[in-house]
Amino acid sequence: MFDTETQAVALANDSEYGLAASVWSRDADRPLRIARSIQAGTVWINDWMVLREGQAAYLAKKAAGEQ
Repeated sequence: MFDTETQAVALANDSEYGLAASVWSRDADRPLRIARSIQAGTVWINDWMVLREGQAAYLAKKAAGEQ
């Protein structure tokens, strides 16, 4: 669990993988700010696994792909 945005981002980034993440919030600006700090190839806001036809599933980071 976390109490602050900083703790939440640190927890999300404390993984050897960086495939995808989701940020959920009722606030308009907060999820964008948090998403920019998360080390993942794809970050969805208030949703997950949203792909358009023909779109690559993930742009991987860390051990999941790009270093």
